[in-house]
Amino acid sequence: MGGRHPVSIISDQDLAMKGAIAKIFPNTRHRLWLWHIKKKFAEKLSHVYFKKSKFKIQMKKCIQSKYNIEEFEEKWKELMKECELANDDWLNSLYDIHSSWVPVYNRDIL
Repeated sequence: MGGRHPVSIISDQDLAMKGAIAKIFPNTRHRLWLWHIKKKFAEKLSHVYFKKSKFKIQMKKCIQSKYNIEEFEEKWKELMKECELANDDWLNSLYDIHSSWVPVYNRDIL
């Protein structure tokens, strides 16, 4: 790599990997692989994911649409309210790290 650090590294949510990236590449942005996160939706939110609701479609749109940051924030809040998920611990923890996996927060990375 010519003595240069990567601009970003994409991995899953493994805590050991997170620590290693921060230690070895302190100036590199650690991003989370969206595929891994989306894979967990069915397991963690099965009570709404498999219902005949619009959750699955609306969540995909919320995450992957070409919104700007403010629009994403608004759509996320609307979806949490509409699907009564504002108090879901897993979703709240996921939201806490949203800048590492939601595409709109990583568009500035080449």
